[in-house]
Parts: sequence; C-alpha cells; structure tokens
Amino acid sequence: DRLKLIAKLQDRGLRIDAIREVTARIDKGELDVNEWLGIEAELKTPWVDDAPRAATEEEVYEIAGARRPALLGDLTRAGVIARKGNVFWVQSPALLKAAVRLEAAGVDLEAAVGAHEILKKHLSRAADGLALYFFKHAKEGAGAGEDAAKMLEALRPVGIEAARVVFAREMERALRGIVESGKLASFPARPRRKKE
Repeated sequence: DRLKLIAKLQDRGLRIDAIREVTARIDKGELDVNEWLGIEAELKTPWVDDAPRAATEEEVYEIAGARRPALLGDLTRAGVIARKGNVFWVQSPALLKAAVRLEAAGVDLEAAVGAHEILKKHLSRAADGLALYFFKHAKEGAGAGEDAAKMLEALRPVGIEAARVVFAREMERALRGIVESGKLASFPARPRRKKE
C-alpha cells in the first residue's frame, strides 16, 4: 500500500522530499490521504479558461477580434503567437485578444508584451506570497484539511475579483500621481487625426 501511495504521488509530480513530508504527516494522523488528494486535485483546477492552443490563421483572427494586413507577422515578431508548420501556437488566447485591443487603442504590440511581463513578474511574486499566507492560516485552523478545501473553493472567485479591484485602485493611484506630478506634460503627444 505504501509503495502504491508513493507511486501515485510521484505520478502527480511530487518530488521525493514532498512525498516524504506527506507520508510522515499521514503516519502521524495529521493528514488524510484521500482528503489530501482531493485538495491536490482542487489545486490543479485552472483558475481561468485560457489554455494554450494551436490555431489556424482564421482562428487567430477570430481570437484577436481584428483583421489587418501584417497582423499575423506583427503578432509573431512580438512573441504573442508562434508559427508551427501550418498552424499558429497561441500561448494565451486572452492575452492575444488583450494585446490586439491595446494596439487598437494606440499601444504597440511590443509594449503590450512588455506590460504583460511586468504584470506577470509582480503578480507571480504576489501569488506565491498569498498562497503561502493562506495555507499557513488554514494549517493553523482546527480542521486544517477541511479548512484548506473550503479556502480553495472560495479563493478562486474571490481572489480573481480582489486582484481586479486592487489592481484598478492601484492604477488609479499611479495615474493620478503622474498627472499631479506634472510628468504627463513630458510624454509625447499623439498626432491628432484629421477629420474627413
């Protein structure tokens, strides 16, 4: 039974030191293996429906919600998509759509990709910190496994909404700061389009 459990944990991608910790907690009665496997399955549930996918040229245009000359080449050069034979690899359909929307508003694709990298860097650090923070508090509770399962169930929708609200407020603060500092005047103005 022990070897079957170890094999099952290895199949789920756990390293040997993590397996040692899990089995020690099971032996001490601190952890129920079925409860833990349920929590582990919940952890693997995606938070967003935005899986990488292969797409035809027409599907890329459909995802982007736009069609213009050289769009596919520009998206490829910016690293938003990659050509793989007769299809394109779209790492994130949602971010592809966002990049094209930003481009329509005057932000070039390279800047959109740069913005994604900034967000990813800071949100990755925030996610790591919050995950540890929440699990620490769930672990300190009386029914740690039960609390962790409840927390995970609630954390997905609440976490996404909280991130949206906190980010929006922080962007308001940052943009107000730029305006109030007078730095806005140093940004180059975009040429106005002539009315026809």
